[in-house]
Amino acid sequence: MTNPLTDRELVDLLVSLPQHRLVEVVALSLELRKAEVARPEWQEAKLVLAEAHRFNETSGTPSPWELLVLARPQTLGEFVTEGSGPSEEGSCCGFTLVSYAKRILCPVCGQQASAT
Repeated sequence: MTNPLTDRELVDLLVSLPQHRLVEVVALSLELRKAEVARPEWQEAKLVLAEAHRFNETSGTPSPWELLVLARPQTLGEFVTEGSGPSEEGSCCGFTLVSYAKRILCPVCGQQASAT
């Protein structure tokens, strides 16, 4: 039996992954994990992976931060792009979803969605 990874080894391994693989691994991990409910009035909670970005405005002042929810491919390892950022976009549950794949799963409800 092998020894489990230390936290540092796990972090180093995750940091070494290409971004599209990191998104897939973390998204799948969060999907399989049951989130604890923080408040008694909440029925359910989900942990999701998100990308925060803002635009560089011509005024020199950056725009406010925008949050996009990262979605993993329906079929693990099925990517349209592997570039520097997720280029496919769709929506589900009232959120904008971004991904490296066209056929995705909504990380909030688990339903299949499409991205273009």
